Order: sequence, then C-alpha cells, then structure tokens
Amino acid sequence: MLSGAAPFSPRAMSRSPRAMSRSPRAMSLLLHWVTMTPTARYHALYHTAGMGHLYQGRFKTFPIQSDEHFFVACRYVDRNAFAAGLVTAAQDWRLGSLHNRAGGRCGVQLTAWLMPRSPGCIKRVNQP
Repeated sequence: MLSGAAPFSPRAMSRSPRAMSRSPRAMSLLLHWVTMTPTARYHALYHTAGMGHLYQGRFKTFPIQSDEHFFVACRYVDRNAFAAGLVTAAQDWRLGSLHNRAGGRCGVQLTAWLMPRSPGCIKRVNQP
C-alpha cells in the first residue's frame, strides 16, 4: 500500500511498493537512478559531461519535518494535473489520490494518513 498522494499511473505504482520495502531510501534511490540514467547516457554519447541543463538532474528529495510541510507537499502533488491544465478541478484527475478522497477510485489502494485531513482540503487544492 502507498501513503500520502499518488500522482502516478497504477501500472507504474505496481512496481514501486517492492522497491520501497527494501529500505527507507529505496524510493529516493530508484527515482534518482531513473532520472539520472538518461542524463548520463546523453552526456556519454555527446561528450558533454558537466555542461548544460542536463547536468543538474531533475529529482531532488527533502525530508518532511512537520505536519504543515506534509500538507503543503501533498497539495503540490494533488494540484499538478490541475496546474498543468489537464483537468478543470484537481479531483478530476483519475490517477491522483485526491480523486480517491473525493469519492472516486484512483486504481491504487492508499493507506490512511496518520493525521486527519483538514476540512475543505479539496477546495484549498483548487485555489491558486
């Protein structure tokens, strides 16, 4: 099972729990590998190591240290499809956990949060 927000497709997430169960850092290491491997191959092919925007990498991870930071991070994840203009409301994105919380089914079984969600959290996600 997954906790928090689920912005990924069910097919992709079906592989993740196994990786996450190995160690607390497993998901972070997996995403780092997935995002950095194409970058390393590009630089090896074109002999451009250390140059350009690809050198910077895309995946960064920061520990969540407070309840407020957790809610901000989940709002950011839940809002991605809405902010990109893919849906008219964040809960309409069927592959996201907010859709599940709004009464739909996102295709991935989510665990309950350790703290209660604030009232009006769906409305707050849809605000700019």
